Amino acid sequence: MNEFQIVRRKVPAVLAAQWFKNGDHPEDGSIVIRGEGVESFLSEGQIVRYFRHPNVSGDAVCPECKNRMHEHGWIGQARCNIPGGMKVCPGDWIVHYPAPRLHACNPAQFVEAFQADASGMNPGEAYEHGRREQERLSEDALKGLRQAKDSAYHERDRLVAALSKCFPSFLARHPAGDAWEDDWRNIVFVMMPTGQASWHIHDSELPLFSHLLMTSSIQWDGHTTEEKYQRLEALQSGSIFHAAMTAAVRKGGELA
Repeated sequence: MNEFQIVRRKVPAVLAAQWFKNGDHPEDGSIVIRGEGVESFLSEGQIVRYFRHPNVSGDAVCPECKNRMHEHGWIGQARCNIPGGMKVCPGDWIVHYPAPRLHACNPAQFVEAFQADASGMNPGEAYEHGRREQERLSEDALKGLRQAKDSAYHERDRLVAALSKCFPSFLARHPAGDAWEDDWRNIVFVMMPTGQASWHIHDSELPLFSHLLMTSSIQWDGHTTEEKYQRLEALQSGSIFHAAMTAAVRKGGELA
């Protein structure tokens, strides 16, 4: 039976064990089976099981490693999160991710992705460290996604604010009682020659729209997001200020 080695990826530390034959994985739990007149053998591993498939002959040659299929192992779907499970070739490394999730990679892939750990941690400490590091990376990734989303919304809102200075526009509040969060109930209505357009604005972005009047008299006309952008695309080049001034004259010279 092989022993776990501590290896370190470019991100968190994980556990890995190389597998060559049944019983090699440290958690296989294989035991020697003996019987009178029968050659002793190891029971099937609990982690890496026998490769057996009704449509694949055990004498068939694996296209990846060139070994007979009967010399291969198998990791079930529940352990690797891969539909149908995963084949293990002799010499593959079984990598334990914190999920928990197992993955088999060939020696070349393993050398490319991992390096031996020199921290002095035992396998249990390394696994716990890897789990915490994975959580930290996940939190950092979520934080980065939130920042990217906030930046995209701010850029969009600056464009909407500029558009609201070209056409009659108003602020309104989305009615309470539906799925919208309270800090997202602000709506900017822009009345373009091609039709109404509206955007929900977060409370933190309201200073961009301080030039607009808050009103309850403007109602959403039922346009979809696709229709909104079709109306924007239908605007004629060079007509923005002309259309805005024309609309203002028709309303008695008042721009929102």
